[in-house]
Amino acid sequence: MYFDSVETLLYDDELQVTCIDDLVKYIQSFKGISEIGSLEEKVIRKRLEMHFHKEMLIIPKEYGMFIARKEIKGTIL
Repeated sequence: MYFDSVETLLYDDELQVTCIDDLVKYIQSFKGISEIGSLEEKVIRKRLEMHFHKEMLIIPKEYGMFIARKEIKGTIL
């Protein structure tokens, strides 16, 4: 199947983390799920601190969707 037109709609957003302690605890909750959760607290904190600027870490988020249209006998579905 093909579509006569496809439109992409993107929505850029970000998460602004202001408390490094909460983020460290969140990452440590991954123990058993991911290797990063098994790292020592001071290791996680040191890695995060490199990315904090003006007491904030910005995590970009991207969302989007496709709108696909197909014309059948003069009607757009």
